[in-house]
Amino acid sequence: MLFDVSFLKKSLVAAAVIIIVIIIVGGSVGYYSMTKPAPSVTSVTGVTGAATSGVEQVVRIGDTTASESTSMDPAMNFEDLDPIYSMYDRLVTYAPPDYSKVVPMLADSWDVSPDGLTYTFHLHSGITFTGTNDTVDAAAVKFSIERVQAINGPPAWLLRPDGGVVNITSIDVLDPLTIRFTLGAVSGSFLPIMANAVSSVMDPNLIAANNGTDFGSTWLNEHSAGSGPFSLQQWTRGQELDLVANPNYWRGAVKLDKVIWTNVPEATDKIFGVERGDLDIVGDLSPDQLPLVSSIPGIQLVRNWDLTTVYFGMNLKAPITLPNGTVATPFSDRRVRMAVKLAVNYTAIVDVLGKGVTIGLGGFIPKGMLGYDPSLVPIQDVARAKELMNEAGYGGGFTVTMLAEPGSQSAGVAWADMGLEVRQDLAAIGITVNVQVTEGATLLRTYRARQAQMVIMNWNKDYSDPDDFTFPFCDGSLSHRVNYDNATIDSLITQASQEVNQTKRAQLVVQAQQLLYDDGPWVILYQPLIVTVVGAQLQPLSAFQNIFWFDYWQMYKVAQASTTTSMIMIGVADYRRLLASFSCFFFDT
Repeated sequence: MLFDVSFLKKSLVAAAVIIIVIIIVGGSVGYYSMTKPAPSVTSVTGVTGAATSGVEQVVRIGDTTASESTSMDPAMNFEDLDPIYSMYDRLVTYAPPDYSKVVPMLADSWDVSPDGLTYTFHLHSGITFTGTNDTVDAAAVKFSIERVQAINGPPAWLLRPDGGVVNITSIDVLDPLTIRFTLGAVSGSFLPIMANAVSSVMDPNLIAANNGTDFGSTWLNEHSAGSGPFSLQQWTRGQELDLVANPNYWRGAVKLDKVIWTNVPEATDKIFGVERGDLDIVGDLSPDQLPLVSSIPGIQLVRNWDLTTVYFGMNLKAPITLPNGTVATPFSDRRVRMAVKLAVNYTAIVDVLGKGVTIGLGGFIPKGMLGYDPSLVPIQDVARAKELMNEAGYGGGFTVTMLAEPGSQSAGVAWADMGLEVRQDLAAIGITVNVQVTEGATLLRTYRARQAQMVIMNWNKDYSDPDDFTFPFCDGSLSHRVNYDNATIDSLITQASQEVNQTKRAQLVVQAQQLLYDDGPWVILYQPLIVTVVGAQLQPLSAFQNIFWFDYWQMYKVAQASTTTSMIMIGVADYRRLLASFSCFFFDT
């Protein structure tokens, strides 16, 4: 074979051109080194110490809050609540990562009557609303809760007097700093809901002055009326949302000048934004994308428990055709349900599919919430599972359809991948699982109609209380969808909901979970982690512990070196397109 000199020349030219293009556009498979100047700085507000001297105290967040939020009114918004938690205070709050109990915020203390129906809060004195110097008092608290009930927006179901999670029958102002709530029924969820964004305390005078025809809700999309560490500066929907610091925040100096949410929906843009220093905080990256970010020098990954339970369920009344042609309801047999639980390879799902962004979970109450039971550890025992299938008369197996949504769960694990793992595991005991990827609305419609044979989904917290999980899984929306009922478990969760003593309440919830593990229709797969990518300048990492909102009040940025050397990785698809552009240099036509 003769050596083709022309091919060598073309190859060298192609290589040179590709290198030039890589330098210009910043893209290749692999890595290249890049030196960039330090960002511009401004004067610092509320920060002391040499580490922060001259550093621009502005945090930029890359996500979809600016485009997906529906309102900046706490009475109207039930999603994307991070900005609202930063603009408004509540009577009580949490001390992350413990969400099993509340701690004081606007209220220094509170008393609970022996019958659990009356809560009396004693407010901290001397607190004023941002920019108005109006006093945060008991009248403001009463106004704020009653406003939620009057507007009857998306989050009002938590506080609605006629059938809400908490049935508040009266709110009485005893004096300027003392307020009493009377409930129509004992509710262990009352205090957690008082810590929820829906219970944000607002300035009645400011709302009254801008009431309009909707209780000031439209006005609140361009302004704020709280006492929190930040206030709303501007919201350009679909583009950007800006909060500015409250210079007189009652809990102490706010160290940041501004927090900016920039609309960045694409993961690639988030990664490059952090690498370039344009973004300080990003999230919602897949397990496969996280290694790319962690390779950037100085980048910090913060992992928090998400109060979410990933599960699949079995419909007890779903008709299933057996190999002999007869129709049966195998999941109505407790032994079949237990066989399915014992057949699943939980380790593979958590460690292999989860890739460090999931943790094992045995009960339906996630870690961090009251009633979490670390002793419930699911195990795989295929031999015992086969025995149970034979004992139940289903040794010959059967075929079942599992519905799964397209896309990924919150930790970035694809639903279809989880379904295929379950398919492989259940095949070992004779159950053939056909994973049917179904658009979300259709899946929910089928699930709610009790027509799904099996379904894989997750349940995410609405508020941090076990009631938000016990009733759906045991005697509510989810259990009804799979035709499951257990009177003993129902009694336990009802007792837990009405128990004021939190220790006793936790014991009842644990007992209910143990019974449901033995008898119920649920296979609990794991609890996801929320992984947040944090820029090298941001401190302290403890400010990122809260899964409801980040504590921007305590956050600040420290100085960095005048130049930084970092590494960028471009995807394989970009590389292929680049090669295709220059294929003429490699091959004769």
